[in-house]
Amino acid sequence: RLALALRGNTGARKLAGVEDIVRFTGEVPDEVVTDLMNSCELVVQMSRESADGGAEGFGIVCLEAGAAGKPVVAGRSGGLTDAVVDGVTGLLVDPNDVAEVADGILAILLDPDKGARMGREGRARVAQELTWEHMARRARTIFGDVANKRVGNWSAILREREGRILWVNPGLHLGGAEHSLLLLLD
Repeated sequence: RLALALRGNTGARKLAGVEDIVRFTGEVPDEVVTDLMNSCELVVQMSRESADGGAEGFGIVCLEAGAAGKPVVAGRSGGLTDAVVDGVTGLLVDPNDVAEVADGILAILLDPDKGARMGREGRARVAQELTWEHMARRARTIFGDVANKRVGNWSAILREREGRILWVNPGLHLGGAEHSLLLLLD
């Protein structure tokens, strides 16, 4: 039986005509999300860009799935492309193409070895690359590299910008926090 942990109204559920095979949990507390994550075979995160260009900032749910050793099928949109390594920790699909989404889900469900491998890779990635220690080292490296390349004196930048940088969570490639930092230093 499929469980969907999401927000949604009862009318939409009835219109979908799947209430007999899908359990709509509604919004759930963190400890229940953990239980659901641990009991599932696959996590699906379909986020897509809105009409005004807004998108998922960063796919924390996909990383939580990785930490739980679960493969992910995610929409190729916004921060989900940083959170899921396509073909390694899960599959990125066009979130607007129902057939592609279904094919991605089936590709993992019908090949349990593939799903297990992706789950292991997701867990390893979270443990190796996404710990606080690793992120702090990466932030120091990025800040130092940017400072050395842009103005050559990192400590002077920090003194000059004191109080203006609260927290920067470095993205997995230039374009996230690194891009914001470059803009800040301009």
